[in-house]
Amino acid sequence: MTRRSGFSIAELAVVVLLVGMLAGIAVPVYTRVTLRARAASVLAELQAVRTAAFAYNTETGRWPPDRYPGETPPELAPYLPDGFSFDRGGYLLDWENWRLADGTPRHPATGVLLGISLTTDNAHLGRALEELLGPTTARFTLGNNYTFVIAST
Repeated sequence: MTRRSGFSIAELAVVVLLVGMLAGIAVPVYTRVTLRARAASVLAELQAVRTAAFAYNTETGRWPPDRYPGETPPELAPYLPDGFSFDRGGYLLDWENWRLADGTPRHPATGVLLGISLTTDNAHLGRALEELLGPTTARFTLGNNYTFVIAST
C-alpha cells in the first residue's frame, strides 16, 4: 500500500481561492477603518485648535489673525498642546480669520468668519472628515482644501 503525502493541486487551488476571497473582503474593510480613525484624529486636532482660539478670545477679546497653511498662529501656541504644529506631515492645518465687508448672503451683518482649513492631497481623508462632521457643520471645499467654519461674529 502506497501512502500519499502532501496536497493535491485541486486542494491547494481551493485554499488559495478561499484566502483570496477573505483578503478581498478584509482589505477594503481595514482601509476604511484606518481612514476613519485618521479622520477622527484630524477632528481631535481641529477641536484642539478651536478650543485654543476660544480660550485666546476669552482672555483677549480678539481672534488670532489669519495665517498661511502649515503656520501655527503664535497667539494660539500657549493654548495648544505642547509641540502642536499646523504642519502635520501629510496635511496642513490653516487658521482662517476672514473679515467680511458685506457679510454673507444670508447674514449681511456677519463681520467675521472664523475657520480651520485642512489642506491634503488625500481626498479620501477630506471626505471622511466631512462625513464624520456631518451635514450640519458649515464648510467650504475647493480642490484639496477643506475649510470648516467654527464661528461667525
